[in-house]
Amino acid sequence: MSDFYQGFYARIYTPSKKEGGLLDGPDNLVGDRYEIIFKNKENEDGSTSSVAWIKNRFDQVIAYFTPEVSLKLRLAQAKGLELTAILSFVAYSDNANPCSYWGEVAIICYSKAYEEAFSKFIDTVSKKMADGIRLEVKLGDQAVEEIIKTNGNWEQTKTVPLPKKKNNSVILKSRQRSSEKLIEQGRKGNVGCYAISIAFIVAAVIVVILLMHLTGLF
Repeated sequence: MSDFYQGFYARIYTPSKKEGGLLDGPDNLVGDRYEIIFKNKENEDGSTSSVAWIKNRFDQVIAYFTPEVSLKLRLAQAKGLELTAILSFVAYSDNANPCSYWGEVAIICYSKAYEEAFSKFIDTVSKKMADGIRLEVKLGDQAVEEIIKTNGNWEQTKTVPLPKKKNNSVILKSRQRSSEKLIEQGRKGNVGCYAISIAFIVAAVIVVILLMHLTGLF
């Protein structure tokens, strides 16, 4: 079934703090889907290599994959598979090089011949990810057959835990906050939810100001 589907989790790295801030910002939410693109990189010996990057829905190229993952994705693309990534979490490390911001995505590569079925499965993975649930995307032949047979309505029950925390790292976000979900509804055209989200943010600011006043900070 590797001719029809490949799935795995992989780390992403930002080239600078600018992209790191974007990755941690409101335009990149846990559960968001990304296009995978390839850019040539000039190596120290003068040769060039192809590096895979993720691009969000706002056409921002945010982060890149390791050479090993980039090669794996190139091979999947060469087989004619469609490539997509789903943001799982964003983290910060105080001694990372070249940048302190990094994260992880679920990568799903699928045959366009079964696009409707796999698109439904991807939507399920995305929605669960937004709630902090990391579904297993590395599937066996039987699971892939079930996705195709049920036209994407097969239910995955296996999950993958977050990586173990290290002393020098902290996970900044691994699920969508309530305010983010409301803002996302506003982006999709739900004006009512967007207005509620703005009111929620304003109310939170007012509460903070009142608490500061009551405690004598000003």
